[in-house]
Amino acid sequence: MRLLSAVVLATAALQLNAQRSQFEVDCPRVCRCNKTSIECIAAHAQRSNIFLRMRPEAYPDLDTLVVTGASLGDLTASNLFGERVTHRILSLVNLSDNAISAFDSATFEGLTAVEYFYLNGNALTTVGEDPFRWNKRLRVLDISNIFARSVTLAERSKILWRMFAKSSNEFINLQEIIIRGNSLVSLQPETFCKLQGLIRLHLTDNKLTSFAFNDGCLPSLKVLDLSQNQLVTVPMRLWDGLPVLNTIDISSNPLRCDCALAPFIERLSESASSSLNQGRTTCASPASRKGHNVFDVEDFGCSSHHRILIFTLILLVLSAAFILTRAYLGHVKFIHLPFVAGYSKLSENEGTGPQFV
Repeated sequence: MRLLSAVVLATAALQLNAQRSQFEVDCPRVCRCNKTSIECIAAHAQRSNIFLRMRPEAYPDLDTLVVTGASLGDLTASNLFGERVTHRILSLVNLSDNAISAFDSATFEGLTAVEYFYLNGNALTTVGEDPFRWNKRLRVLDISNIFARSVTLAERSKILWRMFAKSSNEFINLQEIIIRGNSLVSLQPETFCKLQGLIRLHLTDNKLTSFAFNDGCLPSLKVLDLSQNQLVTVPMRLWDGLPVLNTIDISSNPLRCDCALAPFIERLSESASSSLNQGRTTCASPASRKGHNVFDVEDFGCSSHHRILIFTLILLVLSAAFILTRAYLGHVKFIHLPFVAGYSKLSENEGTGPQFV
């Protein structure tokens, strides 16, 4: 009986070891691995070779990969998982906070099925050509706080432009982009034009003074987050140029509550759900309205503005009427002058004096 129990226990141990060998023997140090996921949290000492042990042969059902807190550095010129290695069902990849300094079109070649991709909190200095060319199924992309401090503010917008506008990927499945905390001061107008299916765009915590986009861009955009930027006013073109936009956040901006902003706020006020964080959407100027909630302002100063405009128009009309009247009177005076045929005719008339009887 004891012998039988020992055999059973030994068999169970062998089965456990076999199961472990499939998912854990190749599991990188400081990582936790199972059939469908690999998680390497706070992998401080790890380098890019950590991915080479994540073979699809060992993890054929892998759908979630999390590697954070590593020191990955420059990832250009090679596939993360090795040459010609592809994880065909890996749909969620989190590579945030890894001090990634560079990537290019080869880096993510093995992520053909990724849908949720988190690259936030890295230290990019260089992005090679077409970095997302293989990621056709992308649905959500987070590239918040992705740049190194050494990257100039002007260069940041150019890098974003190259990522999307110059890509061979049509991004037909991409619905949400998160670009928080990148100190962006501007965006090139065609940056997001290729993203015809984009629904949500998060640009909070940057330094944007406007949101520029070309006509026809972003036809599917419904949610736009522009909070915590440097917007002073918001033009009506934001509504008119984005046909399905229904929700926007302009809170925590230095808004100037004057007549230029009034039409946009009136449009927002038509629907309670169209503006997020209304309680934090306040006036920064003029001084008489500073600190007031923009949705509580009843007078944006448009009446005085309109009076000046009307007065100016009246002056223009009167000036035009005066000029036309003078021109007309001059013309009338001219057509009543006697017609002189020439000097010979004038002399002939002078030679014929009055006849006296």
